[in-house]
Amino acid sequence: MIRSWVCAALLCSASAVAGQRPFIWNYDTEVVPEGDVELEQWLWAMGRAQDTTGQYPNAGTYYVWWGPVVGIGQHLELALPFEIFDPADEYAQLEFVSVDARWRIRPRIETGGFQGLVRLAYLHSTTAAEDWYSHLQLDLVGSWGERKEPHLALDVQGSLDWNGTRGLTESGYADLGFSWPLANGEFQIGGEFFGQWVHPWVPAWNNAPGFFGPPKFQPFVGPDLAWTHGRFWLTAGVLLGLDPGSLQPRWMPRVVWAVAL
Repeated sequence: MIRSWVCAALLCSASAVAGQRPFIWNYDTEVVPEGDVELEQWLWAMGRAQDTTGQYPNAGTYYVWWGPVVGIGQHLELALPFEIFDPADEYAQLEFVSVDARWRIRPRIETGGFQGLVRLAYLHSTTAAEDWYSHLQLDLVGSWGERKEPHLALDVQGSLDWNGTRGLTESGYADLGFSWPLANGEFQIGGEFFGQWVHPWVPAWNNAPGFFGPPKFQPFVGPDLAWTHGRFWLTAGVLLGLDPGSLQPRWMPRVVWAVAL
């Protein structure tokens, strides 16, 4: 009986980090074990050169994403996060409250080979400000390789973005990540190529109304380092903008961590 309890405790401890992912932007395909809860937090920033057009007056913005992630069955995890937004020249504000569901196509106990995941999330803007939007996001994610193996993952997202003043538009991104295990999988080192499509807002001028401009592709690349220890995991990295245009962020560092309760 004691042996059974010890084995069960070890299995629970080993599975508690199953939600871990080695990338700062790519959602990857792991989900939290059934019945487990992880408290997850993102700390990240977006920095750019000063914008002379007045469209993006802030040289830097800072974000805190926090929420519980609950394992529901062998396929599904549900996150209920909120995000705080802090522009460099204003006070921090609550930006979003969200419902975020991630469905893994194969059961989470099947770890080898190709894995797929579908994510559907609604991010509700908590302010009526002209520059803030609510979002309906859909991600299609595919990966190959376990955490203790060379690992490749592709995340493609489409988003419908709604603002009461500016109306409806769309955006999206694709993120390709690769990681290599170190120390029997406790550490993973790798990188991401991230590209996003956005419709820049052209402000009103000379009595003409503002409007969304044609879609613009913004590419980034950067390194990641992930660490898993017991019931805790952490991933840190930075994406660097490859387009010298003044409206593109120049760097986007992010730290993602979680602890299983």
